[in-house]
Amino acid sequence: MKRLATTLLLILFSISVQAQRTIIVDNTGIEAEGDHIFTDLQTAINTAQSGDIIHIIHSPNSYGDITINSKSNLTFVGIGYYPDIQIPSARYNSEIGEVNIFQSSNLTFRGLYSQNGGTGEGFQIENTTDNTSSTDIFIEECLFRDIYTGSGANRIVISNSYIYQYIDLTGSNHTVRNSIIRDQSPVVNRTDFENNLIANFSNFTGAANDFTNNIFLYTGSSDPLSNEGWSFVNNFFNRDAGHSVGNFDQDNIIGNLAYSQIFEQDIPDLSTWSGYNELTLKSTLLINAGNDGTDIGPTGGSSPHSRSLLSLPSIIELITPTKVQEGQDFEVILRAKSN
Repeated sequence: MKRLATTLLLILFSISVQAQRTIIVDNTGIEAEGDHIFTDLQTAINTAQSGDIIHIIHSPNSYGDITINSKSNLTFVGIGYYPDIQIPSARYNSEIGEVNIFQSSNLTFRGLYSQNGGTGEGFQIENTTDNTSSTDIFIEECLFRDIYTGSGANRIVISNSYIYQYIDLTGSNHTVRNSIIRDQSPVVNRTDFENNLIANFSNFTGAANDFTNNIFLYTGSSDPLSNEGWSFVNNFFNRDAGHSVGNFDQDNIIGNLAYSQIFEQDIPDLSTWSGYNELTLKSTLLINAGNDGTDIGPTGGSSPHSRSLLSLPSIIELITPTKVQEGQDFEVILRAKSN
């Protein structure tokens, strides 16, 4: 039965568009053979070609730090950052360490978990003094500790994700949307923030940023938003800190509300990720109050935040032998429909 479950898992992760090559990375110790099956993620990356999809099987073992250099048009897919909410049998994440990216473009990371799995936890994009650049990096439905982008980073898009310690964005044309950020001192430049929860910060610095439909929950001294050239449209601030920067005149809301008055649930502890529940707005100040008619904060906007579990294909028909002897090979007939 264990071998059958393993076979089905590999089959499910192998389903993709025919024109694309699927690579499976699995370090769980399961015996699997094939031209595109690896136990080491870095080896899989080194051999990957443009257009490849790399499925990272959920595992009790971290896949460690990785470096992506001079690659384009690759997609990395994990099981999701908190799968046991919906599938109790999937007890593990697709965990990686630090992701270092240089001279690469059109990379997508989806459903990955980066915490305590290597020398660092998170994304380092063009963190170098070399005159190189990386562009169009998409981070979706991931949980990670840090992200740092150097001046050569362009169009980094973070959506439906969790950053629980540090965010430092240099470069240009970045977007952060429908995500939860817990950083005491964010540093961001030339970034659009849309429908995020920005919590537990005391000082926010940077230049040329636009903020729309975000929830700011801050602590510390007055005036934590400390640079000019920022635009604020339809955001919520949990208290008035004497905002003196940028354009702060377009329907922003200031309310002396505690977190418990804003959301139905407690704020998730992103460092341990225990006891997390779905975010549900409580305050009528924020429900359907965005300038697009949806909620202010991560539950509104174009891609409302939710707990992540990537959508695997649905099994329509599964036919297996009624009797299988130990060590015997057998055929499985599987029909599935993509979601």
